[in-house]
Amino acid sequence: PMRVFLPPALFFFMFSALWGTPILLRGEGVSVGTELLFVTGLICFFLGLIAEQLALIRKSLGLSIRKNSPADS
Repeated sequence: PMRVFLPPALFFFMFSALWGTPILLRGEGVSVGTELLFVTGLICFFLGLIAEQLALIRKSLGLSIRKNSPADS
């Protein structure tokens, strides 16, 4: 799951930094576009973390169910 969500998250983080740095250096503050790109990167990253945790839980439950199934006997 992180292989899917991490590249877009990094893209949005980097693009927000590239977009917002010149505006910030001119003293105009942080633009709405920069904030939107940064928050989008955060959402992608945290969705990837949640998906990774769900995949690990699913794998661990699948292994324990297979060990306790009567078909193994």
